[in-house]
Amino acid sequence: MEYISLKEAAEISGYAPDYVGQLIRAGKLPGKQVYSNVAWVTTEEAVRAYTAGKQSGIVSSEQAGIEKDFNYKYLKLEQRYQMLVKISLYGIATVLVVFAILLFYALSVSFDNKIQQSALHSAQSQQQK
Repeated sequence: MEYISLKEAAEISGYAPDYVGQLIRAGKLPGKQVYSNVAWVTTEEAVRAYTAGKQSGIVSSEQAGIEKDFNYKYLKLEQRYQMLVKISLYGIATVLVVFAILLFYALSVSFDNKIQQSALHSAQSQQQK
């Protein structure tokens, strides 16, 4: 199954690309969102079947079932992809926060040790005078 852009679908159907996008969002034409939910795509077969059904005025129940299955299947896939991306980003953010805390702790301990050594050295030099 090869996907086509809204522009290509518009050329096939004779509709405007925005209208093809509206048909997809309304569930009248099978399609899905890609590129982080920015662009919509559909298939040439779906566009041709839709325009043929519009010309005859009949949309078969088989075509309606295919459209529903197509949208449901890819909606689930997109939801899983979005959830995976969200979990990954939260995981990365958590790791970075933990790393920053550990780095802050290490630098604090190192700085504290240098201050103690400096104070000890200063005290020893004052005792020797």
